[in-house]
Amino acid sequence: VHDFDVCVFLPGNHNFVGNVLAYNCGTFGIALGNFAKCVECRVHDVRRSEPPNGVGIVLGLGCLLESSIVETSDDGALVGQDCKVWDLVVDVVGGKGLTVGAGTTVARTVISHYHDGPGLDYTFCGGLVGAAGALTAKGCQDSSNSVTLSTGGGISILDAPNAVGFGPSLVTTDCATNGLANGIGGGTKYVGSVGGCAIGP
Repeated sequence: VHDFDVCVFLPGNHNFVGNVLAYNCGTFGIALGNFAKCVECRVHDVRRSEPPNGVGIVLGLGCLLESSIVETSDDGALVGQDCKVWDLVVDVVGGKGLTVGAGTTVARTVISHYHDGPGLDYTFCGGLVGAAGALTAKGCQDSSNSVTLSTGGGISILDAPNAVGFGPSLVTTDCATNGLANGIGGGTKYVGSVGGCAIGP
């Protein structure tokens, strides 16, 4: 599927897309609703001439993104809360590699080459801050990923409440992830998170 503004668009729930090639798309390569499954898809050249960026693969809540590739696009992939991302490759994207919602696990994913970053964005892996300032914790799981250095940092973690009402990120890691935290070599990865560990330069 190629040369459409949105190449594959299934906004309903419980849809499945597999073994699809989408390219030369404008806004989205593949865009699915909640509880969707996207397996063994390849998306490339998703670009917009003006903001916001085009995104290779977009999935809603409770999704599964597995064994897929996004390359030469504005942004790589965006998934909602409570998803599983497994064996994703994002290569040569202009902006973010992968952005995930709270409660999501990311494993065996490779994000490489030239992105402005962050490569792997866990900004929303905290909980919503209530009126009384209480934090509803809903962290993410990071396991065995590889994220190359970029001008925007390899891995982005938000350690304080942000403007949209999300609290500190809570990311549990098995310490197998490569890359640099917020563009800083060495020190502690995932400062303020559960299971933080040291990495080399």
